[in-house]
Amino acid sequence: MSSGLLIHDEFVAYFPSLGRALGSVEDAVLVQSLWFRRDRNTGTTTATVAELAAAVGMTERTARRRLGKMADAGVLEKCRAGAYDATTVWSVHLDRIRANADMANMATSTCQNEQVEPAILATSDVANLATSHVANLATSHVANLATSSSLQELEEDNKNVGAAADAATIPGTTPDSTLEKTAERPDVEALCSRLADRIAANGSKRPTITKRWRDSARLMLDTDGRTLADVMAAIDWSQQDAFWQSNILSMPKLREKFDTLRLQAGRAATSPRRDRQADILEAEMQAARAADASQGSRSPFGVIGR
Repeated sequence: MSSGLLIHDEFVAYFPSLGRALGSVEDAVLVQSLWFRRDRNTGTTTATVAELAAAVGMTERTARRRLGKMADAGVLEKCRAGAYDATTVWSVHLDRIRANADMANMATSTCQNEQVEPAILATSDVANLATSHVANLATSHVANLATSSSLQELEEDNKNVGAAADAATIPGTTPDSTLEKTAERPDVEALCSRLADRIAANGSKRPTITKRWRDSARLMLDTDGRTLADVMAAIDWSQQDAFWQSNILSMPKLREKFDTLRLQAGRAATSPRRDRQADILEAEMQAARAADASQGSRSPFGVIGR
């Protein structure tokens, strides 16, 4: 007789290598559940967040947050079944998971190999010197690996892993010069705080504002030609949209999807079936255009709502 807690028949299982590649047991269970449920012809899975949460035994809020982070990292892709079909369709990017697994295996293998050599060198002074050198090499290698872009995207709660290692790898830098290179800009900080606050207001854990966030915000303003009002409006619109609020969970993702947001918001604003979000966006765009006009500049994002 089943106790209601321990299952004697079929259950959700996964390989430990999947957990290591994703960095979380809960993420591995969610991905394995999606993979098990996929359509063998299309390779996609049709399921709501509530259904997935119930299937693996976690809260819907936790499932939504973890699925959103994996989508942001490129492990999963979430879209709608059709233009008039709001059913959620998921795709698992197996190549990305394999790449993460290869990186994890490489880190483990390298550390093990670098720790074996000193054991062969007995107890002489030369052996002690070699032991110290290899230990420092292993520490540096793991620190550098932790700061790679792939692992940063998968790090839980968007923490800035290995920031000290990044500073140490810049030749000729000191703590003072490092602080000068990362000096805060009011406009960049305002954008990062705005996105973090809106994500938290939607019920997710407030993300940590990292160097990657600030770099993406700065590049949008300095390189992409976006105005401060444009980016603020894009943040507000994305976090009011039911689809985009679960996909735009970081400043790098906002920069990547900026033009897509602009075009989609434009379609929503000109559609005969205008909704409340389109009206809100149009009001924000009018305010942004007025602010830009007073400064003698034209907003690239400001064409939305016309």
